[in-house]
Amino acid sequence: MPDNRAIHRSTKRLLAAAASVLYLCTLAACSNSAEQSQTDPLRQMYETVIHDLVARSEAELTEAELETNWSHPVVYVDWLPTIEIPLELQVAVIEDLAEVYQIRFIDDMIEAVDTKLEGTPVDPGTLLIVFGELDVDGTDYLLHAEYYLSEDATGAYLYSFENRQAVSADRPGMVMAREPDPVDSLLEFSS
Repeated sequence: MPDNRAIHRSTKRLLAAAASVLYLCTLAACSNSAEQSQTDPLRQMYETVIHDLVARSEAELTEAELETNWSHPVVYVDWLPTIEIPLELQVAVIEDLAEVYQIRFIDDMIEAVDTKLEGTPVDPGTLLIVFGELDVDGTDYLLHAEYYLSEDATGAYLYSFENRQAVSADRPGMVMAREPDPVDSLLEFSS
């Protein structure tokens, strides 16, 4: 007949070993995620644009709106049908920006607006960002991106980035080459 104490000790050792392996795997994943944040040029570019568009959209809000609804805003992110942002990149951006924004990637920008209200606004404390075409030419990246609060509170910009990491491993990754250029909006809403 098996000794219950021996079985109990063996089970405890097995559980401790499994917990140690899980802990080490979690540490490796976290450090890999932090390293990837420093090295992934698309990730850096999308996060930089989100930060910039949130800051630009704040100029459209009243002081009261900023104080009551803007401490940890919900940022809906969509993209035009001609491009796609991979799921892994979406998850990475959500995780990286979680302390500042509540990022929600959506399937259709209509999910973020109320088409029944005049001006087709987003909900208070929220912002819609839509990414357009991304053109890549060697180490130069051009990205069309827009923010939307309502029909009267929008901004569309063409961002220019340089991937310096592609030139030298000692230099930072994506950097904005210049101030974004205002461009025409590509957004259209239908109820």
